[in-house]
Amino acid sequence: MNQQPSVKAFSSSWSFQLMAVFALIFIGILLGSLLTVAITKALGVDYATIVQAVRIDNSLFVRNLVRTFTIINQVAMFGAPALLFAVLIAGKWWQFFQFHQFPKFYTLGLGVLFLLSIFPLAQALLHFNKQLPLPDWAVSMESNLTDLIKGLLVMDTPIEFLFSVLTIALIPAICEEMMFRGVIQQQLGKLTARPVLAIWITAVIFSSVHGQFEGFLPRLLLGASLGYLYYWSGTLWVSIIAHAFNNGMQIAVLYFSTAEMQQVENLEPQIPFALVLLCTIFALSIGYLLNKQSFVNKS
Repeated sequence: MNQQPSVKAFSSSWSFQLMAVFALIFIGILLGSLLTVAITKALGVDYATIVQAVRIDNSLFVRNLVRTFTIINQVAMFGAPALLFAVLIAGKWWQFFQFHQFPKFYTLGLGVLFLLSIFPLAQALLHFNKQLPLPDWAVSMESNLTDLIKGLLVMDTPIEFLFSVLTIALIPAICEEMMFRGVIQQQLGKLTARPVLAIWITAVIFSSVHGQFEGFLPRLLLGASLGYLYYWSGTLWVSIIAHAFNNGMQIAVLYFSTAEMQQVENLEPQIPFALVLLCTIFALSIGYLLNKQSFVNKS
């Protein structure tokens, strides 16, 4: 008599687990959207109008409301599904994400330095990416996202600066790293038995989800770099801290800069090829050290 596969057998399948991950993300998107709509209804404002009207001259109330929506969507779309998946699969979610293994400060420092070192290459890729033609729908989507980000980056007080750091740096670093590196990359690595392939597939998904097509290539590089940091270190702490530092540094530069938003937006630094090459070699050297350290630790 043929026996039907048990639920346990399905749950042990890496492909099934990946499908479950994307199902949880979809459910998270729905719940996050429902929550934001409920908040706007309770406040007596229109959600669509708030989101579409985000501009630099928006009121403090609107800016903080959009920041709140952004945090809700980050947690609902990435953080909560990743945490729920880890609980269902492993039980001890902190071990699933390797949160119990806090790296040495030397490793954390190298991770941050590694990400900083790829910045010139990322800028070069951004310049190249902007030369590529985009369909009208992609241009419109890019424009809407740019307006949203510009609204979030208006910071008139230290409190608003800290709220922006929380919204754009800390929360995304935690939630996105838990989902993309902690869950998707880890599960893809088990499914394919090829860690490097898992890193790059996850990076493609990571860049695509952000929906900013003019920045697809530099964000692909960022995603892959964070993936390598997770792979080399064996803990999410390195990629989380490097991710948060990368985003937070850009917010701090904008906040403490004397230039206006329009001036910063129009500024596209021309980075010499020699500097791009030098920093890339430096980043590869740091990667070699981290990989060597990882090999020693595993041995």
